[in-house]
Amino acid sequence: MTATEHSAMSVSPAPTSPPITASTNDSVPRVVSLNKLTMLHEESLRDRSNDRSGLADHCSEPYSLAPSIDEKVLSGSLKSDPGLLGHDFEDGIPRLSGVKSKRSSSASNDSVHERDRFRARFHTMNTAAADNPIDEEKSTESECEVCYGISSKTKKLNVEADSPSSIYSYSESLSPLDPASEYFSTFLPPVSDSVNAAREIDVRTISPTRLSTVFQWYFNKPLPPTNEMFPWLHGLHPENFTQRSFFVFQQMAHTQDAEATSNIDFNMHFARPENARFLISIDADMDTCPEKHVIHNSIGLDEVLKKIEFSRREVEKTILSFVLQIFGDSFSAKTLESLATTITSDCFITGFMPEFLNLDPDRGISLRNFHIQVAKSARCADFVVYASPKAQAEGRSKAASVARLLRLAQVVDERTNPKKYSVFLLQPQEASEAVENAFDIYTPRPTAKAREILSYDKWTELFHHCFNHMKNHYFPLWDSNLQLKEKLETTVMSAASRLHQNVWSGNAWDHEAMVHLLRSEDYPEAIKEDSKDYPSVPPYCEPSRSTVFHDELTPQNFGESLPKPRAHWKLFVHCHNDAKFPDIDLLSQLLFKYTITTHNAAEVDDIHHLDFPSSGSIGIGDCKQENLMCIVNTCKLLYLYSSSTTPGSLSSLIYCSDGYTESSLLIFCYIMYAENVSLSDAMIQVHSNYGRPFYIFSSDVVILRKLEILMRKFSPKNPMKKVQWNESEVITSKELNEVLLGPIRAQPARHIPSKFRLGYIRNDSDSDSSDTEDDEELNDTSSYLDKDWVEDVEGSFPSRILPYLYLGSLKHANSLALLSRLGIKCVISVGENLDWLHGHKFQHNNDIVIDELDNGNIEQYTIEPKEAGLNRSKVRCSVQSVMKVNNLQDDGIDELSNALPSMLKAIDEEFKRSHGDTKILVHCRVGVSRSATVVIAEVMRRLRLSLAQAYLYVRVRRLNIVIQPNLRFMYELFKWEEEEEAKKAERGAVIRKIDWFMMCREIEKLNLPYLNSR
Repeated sequence: MTATEHSAMSVSPAPTSPPITASTNDSVPRVVSLNKLTMLHEESLRDRSNDRSGLADHCSEPYSLAPSIDEKVLSGSLKSDPGLLGHDFEDGIPRLSGVKSKRSSSASNDSVHERDRFRARFHTMNTAAADNPIDEEKSTESECEVCYGISSKTKKLNVEADSPSSIYSYSESLSPLDPASEYFSTFLPPVSDSVNAAREIDVRTISPTRLSTVFQWYFNKPLPPTNEMFPWLHGLHPENFTQRSFFVFQQMAHTQDAEATSNIDFNMHFARPENARFLISIDADMDTCPEKHVIHNSIGLDEVLKKIEFSRREVEKTILSFVLQIFGDSFSAKTLESLATTITSDCFITGFMPEFLNLDPDRGISLRNFHIQVAKSARCADFVVYASPKAQAEGRSKAASVARLLRLAQVVDERTNPKKYSVFLLQPQEASEAVENAFDIYTPRPTAKAREILSYDKWTELFHHCFNHMKNHYFPLWDSNLQLKEKLETTVMSAASRLHQNVWSGNAWDHEAMVHLLRSEDYPEAIKEDSKDYPSVPPYCEPSRSTVFHDELTPQNFGESLPKPRAHWKLFVHCHNDAKFPDIDLLSQLLFKYTITTHNAAEVDDIHHLDFPSSGSIGIGDCKQENLMCIVNTCKLLYLYSSSTTPGSLSSLIYCSDGYTESSLLIFCYIMYAENVSLSDAMIQVHSNYGRPFYIFSSDVVILRKLEILMRKFSPKNPMKKVQWNESEVITSKELNEVLLGPIRAQPARHIPSKFRLGYIRNDSDSDSSDTEDDEELNDTSSYLDKDWVEDVEGSFPSRILPYLYLGSLKHANSLALLSRLGIKCVISVGENLDWLHGHKFQHNNDIVIDELDNGNIEQYTIEPKEAGLNRSKVRCSVQSVMKVNNLQDDGIDELSNALPSMLKAIDEEFKRSHGDTKILVHCRVGVSRSATVVIAEVMRRLRLSLAQAYLYVRVRRLNIVIQPNLRFMYELFKWEEEEEAKKAERGAVIRKIDWFMMCREIEKLNLPYLNSR
């Protein structure tokens, strides 16, 4: 669960006299009566009313500030009152005793690799009750004075200005926001006393021009080394002994010094990295006055601070204890009173306490805690707080309150962390202050772009229908809202493509676009029919079709990216989870009708919609006689309806939500029926010849094996079958029994050497013949090349990411028959062993040369088959080389960056040698972490994409498998990208386009629908 989704009581501003009204989720009663020891005299309240005039300027209405204590009480017995001085202290740090951190274990995060993706999409993308992107757009039309006229695309240019405030060398190792820097003391002065409330608060001010300089330096400064950030970024909660001891044991395993190993403390404190310094922006008025632009690295206050989750009295009591502990020895009692009153008011204005969230899991081991990275980064970050100009003009901005709370939270951390961080209030932009070619600190808010996109020409209605059920809104750049980008990329990737004859397979967008076109006046002229030739490169893995190459999606290129109808689809079969089998009578009527009706689309006005059960929803219990008849006759209708391939002919579309998951079962039934082929051949046809992505579940394999007999028996390509097209097929009881009771697949007779037969007694006279027979058995390669691979891989294929590059699992790599059918010549095995590579029979039939690299950490196998004449298999072994990477586990400890250059070099050499014709498989155990990291890096380099773009590109093409590189691997990719960008040395370019915590934030949002435990 992310910080933003913690269920917490939100405290609204209080009127002057009644108590604050609780929200609907508030189960804690408000305490109205106050302890006499904490009551202020009315005179003291009146005396301080003028002192708080600066704070009142930021409030839309007066607040009932909690009474505090007088000087006598402060200097006396209350300092020893355990009820006021707080309860929980750790390492000398006072804890806000009423704040509860609601966390759940993310240990199950590591096991979430494969999921029924379309089910999650139903709840996140296709739910009618979800928010409309336009609905969240606030009704303010006033243009932001600060952001007016600023481009939405980040300018990556050098700051060239005469003003010394705009000059800060990239070579400087010290951050300009560090209190020790000259830039800090010269150009970043403190805010007014009314905002700081006390000298120890020390909130600073910064102008947009100087912030531009800071951002330019920040995004050109590499992140700290990986070893300094881990294991701290994994999350090391003091109470999570399992997680902490896991890394202690790993340290012991990597420690050669026996004495050092024996002295390891299992309660060791994993301190924050000394060199980490992030930069986080906070939009203080995001909820009340959202502007059209936000600053880079903007997050919500609820992602870093704890919400108020208890009564008003407890807040007052906790803040008083807090102030006494932190500042008790530095200020007079009167100053402490004023400070406590101000901070208490800030808490009620914002609804938050001045304490950072601690989201480290308190139990279990997890290496993929993306949801805690914002909170972790906040503990070692400078903050820039900015206000809405409209809220400032109306005197109700929360910026000052937010800044004080953040600074106070930093003061607490400074007691155990000697490194100083700061909070800055952003000043309004002055016209004379603008610097030409400065780093643009602003980027459009998602809702601001959604309105522009949704008003674009005739695609408005379609976009609104298909994409408006997203809870997050459109965002043009790549540091936010990857959910919508994933939806768009999936739509384009799985766009309709032709299967057999005029039967097409597509997604929900293809259906909506065609229905919209059929109702318009542009039909049929708007249909640009596709070529009948199948492309050599499947469109779904063709990079030129991807949307990730757009740095910013404007209405124009957005409309151009969405696929257009390419055939006269008038028969639609919708595969979804709640569907029943089509009515057999309706199928009979349609078969009769289109046996005698023309197939010219211009002469047919009828449009037909059928439903069909989705993949994974049919079991053996559903194989009833009437259901099997529906399956056969649905395939028969598709074949008949789409039998004509002349221009302008009728076409049919099999579609589902994402374009591949729910429809794959029907597609394979149809291919087996239309072409009279086995299931394995049908899968190869769909993948290689038709270039269509698909995904079936292990339960579908059993059903399709049963249906294979039936589909081929009624196939029009079956020479023993004479098809009566005007009649529906009828399945007899005998045929039903053949399907249900027959073998799943006929098993070929295996040759058994004589010495293994029952009753055989070896003697000297037949030794020569026995040896000859043994040699023939060893030379026979048919056993592992003709093996039925469908059950071995449970129906799944390795994902084709690029035309030459596959990403898969150990199951895929261990199926030599599948690799040979796909024509894969090179295998890169990341940390796993291939069974067939070390098999006696394979080594007997192939000459294998092994070269060791990097002190044995990498082994290169070159494979050349022996005597081809002895090969009895119809399939030739295609694998010619294997690169095996040793000593690399997915444990959050091992580094991938050491072996990454060698793997990328091997891929590049194969690509250049064969001009991209060599097919390469990269795999680990599951194909989601180690190998996925390598493939992301290859996509970044080959297509020249940023990390965020390449991550989304690979994620979408991994289909129903969620890629899950662990945190360390993702961080290593950040570091690798920085190194690659630094080599380009383009003047003014930044080496990091998205920050670490922002990327983790987006990955968490993408994964959230599939993490049921959180």
